[in-house]
Amino acid sequence: MDFDSGNPLHSFEQQALEKFFNEERESMAAEGYAVSKEATLRKVALNVILKNSKCFNFDAFIPYLAMNYFDLFISRNQLPNVLGRVRDDIVLAAICCLTLAWKVRNQAFRFIYFERDNNLNEDYKRHILSMELQILKGINWRLRAVTAMYFKEFFVGKIPVGKGIMRRTLNEIIIQAQGDINFTQYKPSVMAASSLLTACRLLYPNEYNQCERDILATKHIKEEELESCLKRTYEMCMDKQILLERNEKLKLGPQRKVEAGETSSSMLSKDPLQDILHRPGKGPIQEISEIVLEIPETRMEPDESDNEPGLSFELKWRLWSSDNPEDDIIIDSPLFRPPVPIFDPNDGTDQAQAGHNSTSFVQCINCILM
Repeated sequence: MDFDSGNPLHSFEQQALEKFFNEERESMAAEGYAVSKEATLRKVALNVILKNSKCFNFDAFIPYLAMNYFDLFISRNQLPNVLGRVRDDIVLAAICCLTLAWKVRNQAFRFIYFERDNNLNEDYKRHILSMELQILKGINWRLRAVTAMYFKEFFVGKIPVGKGIMRRTLNEIIIQAQGDINFTQYKPSVMAASSLLTACRLLYPNEYNQCERDILATKHIKEEELESCLKRTYEMCMDKQILLERNEKLKLGPQRKVEAGETSSSMLSKDPLQDILHRPGKGPIQEISEIVLEIPETRMEPDESDNEPGLSFELKWRLWSSDNPEDDIIIDSPLFRPPVPIFDPNDGTDQAQAGHNSTSFVQCINCILM
């Protein structure tokens, strides 16, 4: 049976949860990543991972996990020089993060079909295994990354209305947030708690304050960090107009579906969410103006259950257009890959002599290989 990385608490004993809390930082991007120069490389990788994730039986967890690998790797390691140009190497690295995620998620994955469906060029195909190996070493072979999915069920069980929120809703909030580099600064457990409380705020507003107290009472979450993440998560849900659903099988209140950001007059006149969704002094939330790559959903929606949560929703990650030639100048600048210094062996310095000896050694090795 495939490892259920989308719902891992069904694969491990509950007592392992404490281990996840202790190890979650090891699966996070390095501190300061969100404001580093590597943020530009992430924009390219986001494009690549989304475009190469398209398939009939789409699983949103795969690009989510792929971005987790990419963030973990590129925030802690220098981009390997495989194809020469920074842009080509970042595309190759993103593709490899995606193939690794696919292999972890689905043991039936076959690269031969992946390369055919995505029309990969020969340079990428020849160097896939080499780059995959470098990424694995760079993330310390941490393919079982501790993501927010590991903590979702734990927090659901801590609030009275937890079971009344559809798992698809929580999955979508967590995965949509992965498209924004600012969320990489939060621990996975904080992201899981924030997704649950945001859904609670919109679906069960009268229960929200008690739910927040119950989450903080677990002692696993710091209030300051949670409040910061909650603000971003709520704004993201409103901006992307994420569909939030109650579990219709449970009688925890009037059954309702809410699209975050919905401000129609009919809804506001009947729905108790009006105080939250109708923001005083502001007009209705408009459609996002930035590029959004649409991913086709599967035709058959999986049944909503603990064993098979919905993961076939459209990704609304905001993309960055890389068609501008100026972007090539930025990405392929010495900022990301400093030029190799050329030493003059006649200048007499120890550094120059060391450089000359190193060059001579490489040339000898090349002669042997030829």
